[in-house]
Amino acid sequence: YAAGNFHMFPKGLTPETVREKLNAVLRNTDHPYLWFPSLVTDSDMSSNDLTNWDAVLAPTTREFVTTAGSILWGERSLHLAGADTGEGAESEDFDVTENEQMIVFVSVRVLAGSISVILRRVTATAADLKTVTSLNERTFTDVFFRETVPDGMRLASLQFLGAETG
Repeated sequence: YAAGNFHMFPKGLTPETVREKLNAVLRNTDHPYLWFPSLVTDSDMSSNDLTNWDAVLAPTTREFVTTAGSILWGERSLHLAGADTGEGAESEDFDVTENEQMIVFVSVRVLAGSISVILRRVTATAADLKTVTSLNERTFTDVFFRETVPDGMRLASLQFLGAETG
């Protein structure tokens, strides 16, 4: 038979039995997956609500983009343009616990100028806890750091601010 595919099974083994056993293996298999829990409201930007990412001062552009080349994870990314030094966007405030070890992980891509990622203390007197500067790579770059929440701090936020215009 010139144009056919044949599946041969040993005596007593049927296609239904093979399918049933393969499904059992798949149901009982544990495998790694990506899941990024976050304290930040709408950290994956899936709600498509720009009010979760407040403007800091007056960047020329603060919008979500959905073009494939501009997204590393999820459906959309936050696009900032024309952000002079100190302009950009900030997450909503989120609750933190004194002395907890906070892990910050974000991926940024800079097409012009440079950007800073800032973990900010919101409680009482606002202050920057940790700043990563001079991010100016045209490909996605991971920003990763740990920071201990100081005594008395109850709220934090993340800022993405222009460090220099391009």
